[in-house]
Amino acid sequence: MKKLLFIIGIILFITGCSLFRSDIEGDTVNVDTKTFEYTFKDNGKKVTGTVVFYEINPTDGKKIRKSKREVVDGKRVKVGYDYYPNGTIAVEYPYDENGLVSGVVKMYYDNGKLYQTSEAKENLQDGIMKEFRENGTQSKETIFESGKKIREYDFDGNGTKIIPAIDRLELITFKTGYYEYVDYNRNEILYQPMVIMKWKNISDSPITEKIEIEGIFIDNSKEEEMSKTSDYFQGYSDPPLQPNLSRQGVLQSSVGYTHPSGIYKADISCQIIINKQLYKTIRIDNEFLSSNRIQ
Repeated sequence: MKKLLFIIGIILFITGCSLFRSDIEGDTVNVDTKTFEYTFKDNGKKVTGTVVFYEINPTDGKKIRKSKREVVDGKRVKVGYDYYPNGTIAVEYPYDENGLVSGVVKMYYDNGKLYQTSEAKENLQDGIMKEFRENGTQSKETIFESGKKIREYDFDGNGTKIIPAIDRLELITFKTGYYEYVDYNRNEILYQPMVIMKWKNISDSPITEKIEIEGIFIDNSKEEEMSKTSDYFQGYSDPPLQPNLSRQGVLQSSVGYTHPSGIYKADISCQIIINKQLYKTIRIDNEFLSSNRIQ
C-alpha cells in the first residue's frame, strides 16, 4: 500500500496534478464583451479554471498560445497574460475582485524587456502610463483620468523629462471683454471678443522654445464656434522669457458685433490652447475694453 501511494505521489509531482486539472480551451468558452463573464458554450455554466486561447501561426500553420486567463466562477482573477508568437509574455493584466483590469498593466518587447507600464482602474486607464526604450530609458509619460488623456510628456535620449511650455507658464491674470475695432475696408465698427493675458515663467530656467497660443471663441447660445485666432507668444527670433518674468498676450476674435448693444446679451467663451494642448476655457465678460493691455 505504501509503495502504491509513493508511485502515485511521483506521478502527481511529474504531471503537476494534471490528472485532476487541465487547461480549458478558449474555443469552448464564451466571453461577454460587456461584463467579461466567462461561460461554457455547451451548457452556459460559469467557468472556473485556466482558460487558454490559441491562434494559428501564419508562417508555419502551427497552433500557438495567444493568451491565458485564470477564471473563478466566471470572473477573471489574479493576472492574465497575452503572448508573442515566440512564447514570451506580451502583456500582463491584473484583475480586481470583479474581474476588471485594475492595477499596473505591463507590456513587453518580444525580447522580454519592459516596454510600458500603465495604471488602470476598472478597465479604464487611470493614472500614469510610462513607455520605455529597449535600452531601459523612459521615452514617454502620459497622464489619464478615467480613460481620458490629460497630459503627455516626452523624454530625451537620456531619459530626462522634457517639460513643455504649458507646464512652465502660469496665467497670473487676465481680462476679457469686447474691444472696438474699425474695419476701414467695410467702413464699419466691430465689437470683438478679446482675452488679454499675462503669463509668467514659473520655472527656474528661461523658456526658449516656440510657443503658440490659440483661441477658439465659442457662441454658447448657438453651441458653435464663432472664430479661431492664434498668436505666437514666443517665436524663434524672440528673446527667451526669463524665470519669474511675465509677458502679455492677446487673443482677439475676427468676428464681432456691429452694434454695442449686442454685447449685453452675448454668451461667448474662449478655449485657450498652448502648443495644441487645451489650457483653460474662460467666459468673455459683457463689457467694453478700453485697452488691449492689462495696466
